[in-house]
Amino acid sequence: MSKSFNTRGRIVVVDEDPASYGPLLEAVAHAQQSLYFVPTGRAALRLPRQSDDRLWIINAELPDISAFALLEMLQERLHRVPVIVLGDCYRVEDELRACRSGAALYLCKPLLDMTSLNAWVGECQSAKAIKAGPGRGGTLWG
Repeated sequence: MSKSFNTRGRIVVVDEDPASYGPLLEAVAHAQQSLYFVPTGRAALRLPRQSDDRLWIINAELPDISAFALLEMLQERLHRVPVIVLGDCYRVEDELRACRSGAALYLCKPLLDMTSLNAWVGECQSAKAIKAGPGRGGTLWG
């Protein structure tokens, strides 16, 4: 597992199960990043927008609102902050919906190896990517 993970800002994870993010927790702690877990979509919407928001990860199965409805609301608030939709297990309909909804990436649990995600985050931080904003979809399995 790659221990390096630098988003240069706050990472927000919207998921009821923070225990399933072991490798991400380790990588973020090693890089001394800010990581916030919120259990529901409504709690996520109550978070104040911060200028150092760099990445949001939304579980596809939220208990209160649709992950894709949350993604749409966040796109209006978070301009140019990448949002990853994370499935508890792979579902083709979630992948397609994530791509259509403007998610930067679709991932599946468990996140065992941060190498691929780290490479993707590096690409998103290029000057061209920051200017253009989040991409239109992509799939990566953990």
